[in-house]
Amino acid sequence: MDETHTDDTLREEIEQQVHDETLIEGATDFDSDYPIVIEGLRNSFGSQNVHEDLSLKVKRGEILGVVGGSGTGKSVLMRSIIGLQIPDAGTIKVFGRSITEAEPDEEIGVRSRWGVLFQGGALFSTLTVGENVEVPIKQFYPEISEELRQEIARYKVVLSGLPEEAASKYPAELSGGMKKRAGLARALAIDPALLFLDEPTAGLDPVGAAKFDELTRELTDTLGLTVFLITHDLDTLYAICDRVAVLADKKVIAVGTIPELLETDHPWIQEYFNGPRSRAASESHDRSEHKLKNNASEAGTQSGAKREAMSDVDTDDGAQDLAAKSKAIDNDAS
Repeated sequence: MDETHTDDTLREEIEQQVHDETLIEGATDFDSDYPIVIEGLRNSFGSQNVHEDLSLKVKRGEILGVVGGSGTGKSVLMRSIIGLQIPDAGTIKVFGRSITEAEPDEEIGVRSRWGVLFQGGALFSTLTVGENVEVPIKQFYPEISEELRQEIARYKVVLSGLPEEAASKYPAELSGGMKKRAGLARALAIDPALLFLDEPTAGLDPVGAAKFDELTRELTDTLGLTVFLITHDLDTLYAICDRVAVLADKKVIAVGTIPELLETDHPWIQEYFNGPRSRAASESHDRSEHKLKNNASEAGTQSGAKREAMSDVDTDDGAQDLAAKSKAIDNDAS
């Protein structure tokens, strides 16, 4: 049997199996515009309150950036949503199901619908990249054969932007950027609807960070993900986030696009988004947008010139004239 056909068949089989499982659990029939709804959340450690009366709604299909000063509890908020932190008060609903009130066994259907990339990747050092990706597959779908599980893992490794041979490497053999992508591959292992990213570009060089941002945007649009993205990277906020939630004063003080946030008068927001680093990020984003528009315009002009050249070619010696004119246009463009 053709190898490509076999791979496609295996992938179709697992996608159908995951779909059937999630349909049984009731996650896929959720029709609200807000897959994550948090109301009145309070988190504390001893006498220190981290969150007090925190509320937030995350829209379906968006990349929501979450920002805040040190100690505002950004990671604590994420951990509360995914059930790793038990809040003192308040409600958290994911796909309409309560995370704060459900028994562990009752959470299994919802937990199978999200993936998490922790800071640093949080890979198991004694497992290969491929084996790391297989961990959630084993947990939620133990009945899947070893052959199929390994094929899914290889597919997710490639989907995250790593070469297929990276699946056999150990975390210690990877660069920082590759570890991030390996962690992303594991987060995508069971085709989640929600993706949680905790400081995904921290520690990466500017080029690596920009490529990771591009990958996040592409995966979100292609796979229909909803992304909860904790970051302090202003370039990431400007480049890919649809909205930004700001944590301060123990709660979410504002949610909106960056232009909308700039209209608020909270001192932390003004300092964060009007500082020199934010202005630099904004200018860089504007230059990128301008460059993309210029490239699109030039491509359209060149295409129009070629069409005009084609229409002017005489039928007797058309092939030779067309080739010459097309080559001249290409030379001018270069």
